[in-house]
Amino acid sequence: MIQDIYPSEFHFAGHETFHLRYTWLPKAADYLKKNSDGVSLSKYDIIMTELGIGKSMARSLRHWAESSQLFQKDSVTHIHDFTDMGKHIFSDDVGLDPYLEMPDTNWLLHYLITSNHKKNGLWFYLFNVFNEQIIIKDEFLFSATNWFKDQGVEVNPRTLERDFQCCINMYDSSKLTTNKARESILLSPFRELKLVKKV
Repeated sequence: MIQDIYPSEFHFAGHETFHLRYTWLPKAADYLKKNSDGVSLSKYDIIMTELGIGKSMARSLRHWAESSQLFQKDSVTHIHDFTDMGKHIFSDDVGLDPYLEMPDTNWLLHYLITSNHKKNGLWFYLFNVFNEQIIIKDEFLFSATNWFKDQGVEVNPRTLERDFQCCINMYDSSKLTTNKARESILLSPFRELKLVKKV
C-alpha cells in the first residue's frame, strides 16, 4: 500500500481578504523587538495603534506573520516571538534581510507560506498539487474542492473563493508598478516572483 504523501490538516481564511503587504513582516518584527519582554500580535487594538492599521488589517498581519513561519505564538501564553528562521532574518546583530529587500528572501517566504498547510490550505494546493499551466477560476475551484474532499476535508465554497481571490491578488505580476511607495503600502512582494499573471 502506498502511503499518502499529503498532510491531513488544512486550514483556510484568516487573512481577512488582505494579502501580505511589503512592510507588514518588518513592522511586526520591529514591534516584537521593541517589546522584548513579550507581546501578542493578537491584541488588535494595540497593533492598530502601534502600526497605524485597521482592525481587519491587524488580524491579517497576525495571520501572515504566523503563516510566514518567521514568527510563532506560544500555545499557553499566546505571546509571539521569532522562530529560528525569523531571528536569522530580522536580528539586529546578524539580520540577513530585516527589510525583506532581497529576491532570495521573497522566494524563501513563498516556500514557507505555500508549504504551511495548517494556515494556507489553498496556497498549499495551488503550489504543491495543482499542475496546470493556466488557471481558470471556476475549473480551479472545482478541482480544489474535489481534491480537499479526497483528503477528507470539507471547505465552504465561499471561503475557498475568497482564499483564491486573495492568493491571486498576492501573486498577480500584472499589477506591478514603478511606484515603490504605492507598492510598499498596497502590493505584495510575491508579485516580483512573476509566478502568476492575469491574461
